[in-house]
Amino acid sequence: MDYILRYKNIIIAVVIIFAFYLIVGEITSHFDSVKVEIKEQSRELDKGEEAIGKWKIARKELEDLKKVFLNEDALIFKRFIENNAQEVGVRITSFKTSRLEKELYWILSTHLRITGEYKDFIDFINIIERKSVEIEKISINRGKEEKSIIAEFDLRGLSLK
Repeated sequence: MDYILRYKNIIIAVVIIFAFYLIVGEITSHFDSVKVEIKEQSRELDKGEEAIGKWKIARKELEDLKKVFLNEDALIFKRFIENNAQEVGVRITSFKTSRLEKELYWILSTHLRITGEYKDFIDFINIIERKSVEIEKISINRGKEEKSIIAEFDLRGLSLK
């Protein structure tokens, strides 16, 4: 026993060092697990921010599409054409509209006859093509007056639901 008592300070120091080693090992393993959790949460936040960014881009693209597409109401489509015709100085002499429903959109069709000067007719075409309006058929004849024309055409516009 005297032999052990001679080395008691060293043995106590070794036990204390070993205890500190175990405590420090436990603390570092806990912090390592917390660090892994934080990295996972950080990745999830990054994915969330990326998703938010994609939603913002999609929302902006939808707003841009809404500016291009027509309203679902055929009457509003008719007003759109009438207002733009009046704005450029062409006169509508015949106007028929219809609407065909598809899964995600409507097809708004119009048969239209207008009279006016050629320059005004070109301005009218340029305005309606800014929206999602296509000209399917067109017939242009010379009007009774020198610079006038008579145009008859079918328009097709797309409208989001």
